[in-house]
Amino acid sequence: MKKVLGLCVLAILFLCSNSWAGEAAGGHVAFFFTDPVKTDGDFEVQYDFNYYYRQLAPWLKQNGFSHSYHTSTPITFRLDKGKSIVIGKDQLQNDLGMIFCKMDGTYKISYGVGTDIDTIMEIKEFFDLK
Repeated sequence: MKKVLGLCVLAILFLCSNSWAGEAAGGHVAFFFTDPVKTDGDFEVQYDFNYYYRQLAPWLKQNGFSHSYHTSTPITFRLDKGKSIVIGKDQLQNDLGMIFCKMDGTYKISYGVGTDIDTIMEIKEFFDLK
């Protein structure tokens, strides 16, 4: 049942491949897991990453960031004034991580899964938050 639910969530997220960075003044944080789930080990990593995303989502919203979750590439960010940036699979060195995107199109790719505190500090540093 857990696997079926996880695959349903993946299917829904697969359909939503664009991110609207312009929706929030602070910027956008995109979580990505672009490797297909093939084994139980992959599924556990996917499940852990989904849990991690759900833990950070309220903090991101509270602090003025939009956020999204991606299971495929390319990942498109729609910015202010009709601008957009596209990040393809060839630009990613790993299948698991986050992309921090400022409204001016500046972005940073962070790989793997850390703790909530590590990620919050990394977000604060990239977006110059106190």
